Amino acid sequence: MPGDANDELLREASDPRTPGERLVQIVSGEVWANRPAGAEGWSRIEQTSCAALGNPSLPLPVLGRSLLETRGRSALAAWYNPSVVLLLLSEPRPEYRIAAHRLLTLETRQARMVFRSRLAETLAGLVHLWALVPRALASGRLTGASLQCHALARHLAGLFGLPWPER
Repeated sequence: MPGDANDELLREASDPRTPGERLVQIVSGEVWANRPAGAEGWSRIEQTSCAALGNPSLPLPVLGRSLLETRGRSALAAWYNPSVVLLLLSEPRPEYRIAAHRLLTLETRQARMVFRSRLAETLAGLVHLWALVPRALASGRLTGASLQCHALARHLAGLFGLPWPER
């Protein structure tokens, strides 16, 4: 039963007790001998891959490559992995900051937010611009995508030790 096998893979990808080697197989796609067909199949593959990328048992070198190379939902899953903090502390490469800025820039565009400022050219500047947004929250002007982007900016501020005003 393909559905049962896919459900088992998703459970395995989400379980922090799953060995790192197995998570690497899931992320790389090695486990999809019989790939599910169609859009629903690709959605299932992406969901399972995202679960593995967000799993704290994913080996740090694989997580690091994922932060630098993945896009879209997969990138978000990787950046929200609890082990990112350990990775950034053990390997403080400037490429991670660049990748975080690229992700936040793309998410900002998808949220249809436009910051006409040179500050948006750096991660610290773009995070600062998002930190100024809470005034708009009270008026209900932010969409769901904007709220998610705001949360991502706050998360990245915490990861990179950037200022975020408490209100």
